[in-house]
Amino acid sequence: LFDPKQRVGLHLIERAQAYGLITRSMADAIAFAPPLIISEAELDEMLDAFGRALQDTERWVADGMPAA
Repeated sequence: LFDPKQRVGLHLIERAQAYGLITRSMADAIAFAPPLIISEAELDEMLDAFGRALQDTERWVADGMPAA
């Protein structure tokens, strides 16, 4: 777990938004709310975008969480 002051969850959400994904933070969890009619291809696209955002965030943490 990260200290909330480090704002790692916020960084992840911002990176997800950069890839066109809208998520929301729920304490120490990230919430997805796709439409009920989402296709499998759209679901794959959503998870790919989140994966890229997560990789960016992992890299940011490994680099010492530098300010933007």
